[in-house]
Amino acid sequence: IHKAGELCKEGHAVVVDCAHGNSGKTLAGQARAFREAMGYLDCIKGIMLESFLVEGTQKVAAVRGMSITDPCLGMQDTLILLEEFENAAAGRILRKKLK
Repeated sequence: IHKAGELCKEGHAVVVDCAHGNSGKTLAGQARAFREAMGYLDCIKGIMLESFLVEGTQKVAAVRGMSITDPCLGMQDTLILLEEFENAAAGRILRKKLK
């Protein structure tokens, strides 16, 4: 995320992967990285999340709708984050219009 901030200051457009290295491969870390990335809305062109129907990961496909690869946010938490993003983006647009 810090690299995204540096690139933004240099005028680059960026896509942030909130999973993998930016999250410490934890679900809480993914949400933290997502919220941190929203601080760069002016230059971010995309934000990636690991999301699936059911939160978590499994080694054997025993739970329908749960990832068998990386730990994923569940749909409910994903929707909460997307709503936060929508509100932040709408606020940014409104502030630009008021200038």
